[in-house]
Amino acid sequence: MASLRRYAIASLIVWLVVLVILIPQIIELDKRLEYSEEAFIPKESESFKGLIILLSLNYTVGDYILVVFSPNDLETSKRVEDTVRIVLQDLNLNGNILGPYTIYATIRGYIIGNITYKVNQSIVYYNLLVKMGEEARRSYIWLLDALNKTYGLAYAYLNLYIQAKSMGVEDPAEYAYLNLSTRLSGDLAILLYLFQNNFKKAIETLEPREAAREAMLETIKLVNIDLYNVLTQFRLEDYTNSTRVTEYIYNVSRAQYYNMTFDNFKILVDNPRDGAFSVVSERLRVIDMCLVDVLRESIKNGDIKSLVESYCSSLLDKLALYPNVIPDDLRIMLISNSYAILYVSLRESVDVILASQIIKSLDDMLKSNVREAYYYGTIPFYYDLSEKTVREIRRIDVTTAVLVIILLIALIGSLAAPLVILLATGMALAVGLGLLSIASLYIDVYYLSRALMIPVIFGITVDYSVFYLFRVVEERSKGYSWDDAVYQAWRRAGRALMLGGIAIVLGFSAYVLTPLESLRGIGLALTIASATGFLSSYTLLPALLLILGENRVFWPYKSLRLPVARQAIILKSIAAHSLKIRGLIVLATIVVILGLLLYLTSVQPSANVYLSMTGDSRYVEASRVLFTNFPVEVFSKVYIITRDYNIDYLVERLRGEGLVKDINIEKRGEYTVITSGLPVDPLDDRVFNIVESIRNTARELGTEIYLTGFPTLRIDAVSSILDTYFTYTLPLAIVLILLYLIIGMGSLLVPLRLLVTVVFSATTSLALTTIVFYNIIGGDIYGSFIRSPIYWITPIVVLGLIITLGMDYDIFLTSRIREEYEKTRDDKYSIIEAVEKTGVVITVCGLILAGAFSSLLLTQIATLRQVGFAIALSILIDTFIVRPVIVPAIMAILGKYNWWPGRGLIRRWD
Repeated sequence: MASLRRYAIASLIVWLVVLVILIPQIIELDKRLEYSEEAFIPKESESFKGLIILLSLNYTVGDYILVVFSPNDLETSKRVEDTVRIVLQDLNLNGNILGPYTIYATIRGYIIGNITYKVNQSIVYYNLLVKMGEEARRSYIWLLDALNKTYGLAYAYLNLYIQAKSMGVEDPAEYAYLNLSTRLSGDLAILLYLFQNNFKKAIETLEPREAAREAMLETIKLVNIDLYNVLTQFRLEDYTNSTRVTEYIYNVSRAQYYNMTFDNFKILVDNPRDGAFSVVSERLRVIDMCLVDVLRESIKNGDIKSLVESYCSSLLDKLALYPNVIPDDLRIMLISNSYAILYVSLRESVDVILASQIIKSLDDMLKSNVREAYYYGTIPFYYDLSEKTVREIRRIDVTTAVLVIILLIALIGSLAAPLVILLATGMALAVGLGLLSIASLYIDVYYLSRALMIPVIFGITVDYSVFYLFRVVEERSKGYSWDDAVYQAWRRAGRALMLGGIAIVLGFSAYVLTPLESLRGIGLALTIASATGFLSSYTLLPALLLILGENRVFWPYKSLRLPVARQAIILKSIAAHSLKIRGLIVLATIVVILGLLLYLTSVQPSANVYLSMTGDSRYVEASRVLFTNFPVEVFSKVYIITRDYNIDYLVERLRGEGLVKDINIEKRGEYTVITSGLPVDPLDDRVFNIVESIRNTARELGTEIYLTGFPTLRIDAVSSILDTYFTYTLPLAIVLILLYLIIGMGSLLVPLRLLVTVVFSATTSLALTTIVFYNIIGGDIYGSFIRSPIYWITPIVVLGLIITLGMDYDIFLTSRIREEYEKTRDDKYSIIEAVEKTGVVITVCGLILAGAFSSLLLTQIATLRQVGFAIALSILIDTFIVRPVIVPAIMAILGKYNWWPGRGLIRRWD
């Protein structure tokens, strides 16, 4: 006996060491789980190939978030965008941001740029005018001076000539010359001398005034031909006419080329800078008076853009009136009557940890800046699933533990024994979660796997532990000491436990062998759960029983006697009666199976993600706000990628059939990318039909396309998983279990009969679950149409659990039937006796396992409620219908052929 206790202590130490090693891994588990169905997209699918093409074409197809906020005014939009930029910068993330303020600021900047350009051009024009004005001013001064020295001189000479002639002077020309020459010197004296000679000639044929002009022109012609050409454009008396001088300069300058009026030119000649400013400001004044101020300040070398923003705020507000300035096609995407949206598209994918950091940072920074804020997209989806799933799992942990303890105390009658069983269960759960955490480093594990492990480990460990504990009590009643009873129970009942445990592990291992990583993750979690649950009840529980001793285990009692339960007598009576009508029972079983299978094949499961979320999900709330305030096609985008150039007819067909909206066509390299909006919620089950119709239309037209995007990626992922499960994984699990049981039991018909009873439990529970959730519990899922309230992953999980877990009680019962048959060789007696002797323990195990899965009914996640309801119902059906009624009826018909050929790995059925 000392050796048994040494083995017990060694077993406990091993479990404790493993647990200590795995504790850090358990802490990291929730961060390593996969929350996106798109992570399980088959690489050979059309949507995945299309995604790769989009990435090669530099499309941004990473994770994204839509911030839906209220109020939708410009100031709030700016605060939200600034907040998002700060969050992305703090988390070292790169992304594109598109929101009302971004669009408004871009358009306003474009308007400012246009105005700045106009002002800048005006400054160029101003400088040009100043330069032209200064040149004109110099020309004006020079010309006035030239006219004064020429025509002015001639005019003075003419006046003296006329005066002398009126006085009767004999030679008036000489008189005028002598009087005028005394006042002149230098060049003017020479000019006067030459002029006088020419005048004397001209006066002979011309009037005095004309003679004076012609004489001066002839004089200047000899001296300065350019001046001569200028003077020919003036009359003699114009030498004091400044307007005429200005007019001449106006005509020969570039003023008319710049459409300048003469009046403006006069101002320009008088004062070039003031004149230039007057001309330019007159043009800007037509747009707005503020531009005159901008021009005035910018001439002083100011920053034109800043000046425009400073002086022309009213003009800018008028030209960039929010939200009207935003184009209609963008405004319908960004702004509703009550809400606005900010698009944030990341260039990389994020995990659930980073998604959590993003959402929590936004919450902290936006709570004081906006009245309402909702988050939609892949990032908040991952965060919401993670947060709510962790919360629900904690609730499941506590609820399952409490239910199991209550059931154990009520059914066993001891206070300490349930705690011992619960200790073994807790150790199994902790080790299982730690191993799953390590596995999730190498394979994507779907987040629901974590939730499913809890009831599986609780159910298997508690079931096997109760079965083993009752066998210990039975052996103790035969007179064995406590240590010997523990050993004998382990040696005899342990074989049945091992047979069932290995069968369950084999069944779940079929998932691990599937080609789809998504099913491998679920299968790996369930395989680990069943293995740790079995090993805990097979190794740890016996060790605890040996170490604690009988008095401590059954406290407050010294020992536990086998109960003579009324249920056992009732079950014996039911089994006896079922043998009398065994043919009718078998026929009814077959009819029920076929009828329910026909019903189940007519019900399509839903792929609506809302079924996997809680009722208080922020993501669901965001969807409600989003799809009641904005057009759904804006957010339900798919990409049609093709190499064909003639796509007009395809687009016309798709639009005409109402399959797509909001179409945008873009040529990228050798591909044409058609970005289209679907007319339904991207999580809507109707997306399945729409996507299939798009693909069929393209095939009809002979157009090769790659259809990708969030809706199509989900569809291909779900479709691939369902097809693979029902055509590969489920058949493989059944074959593995059958082969193992045939070899282990040494019987061909018992495993096949077991398969029939498991199928009965599975079809009955799934059908009733569908009916109940369809008509009673289902309720309305907001925002999208659902084909049924049964989530697509529910049948996969339920069938896997029922086929594996459902065989346990059958193996327990069949082992006892074989034991009794070996004693009596009487089939009917063996069946009835086995039902009576296993009645209490299997009933207790069934109630406990059903209770463990019933804890899932208290969660807010519809998918887990469905799984919990279906599994609990299946276990109860198996416990109270299959075991006492159907199994005895079928085995009675088979008779001695139950044990053919009779040789197996396990020859004794204790």
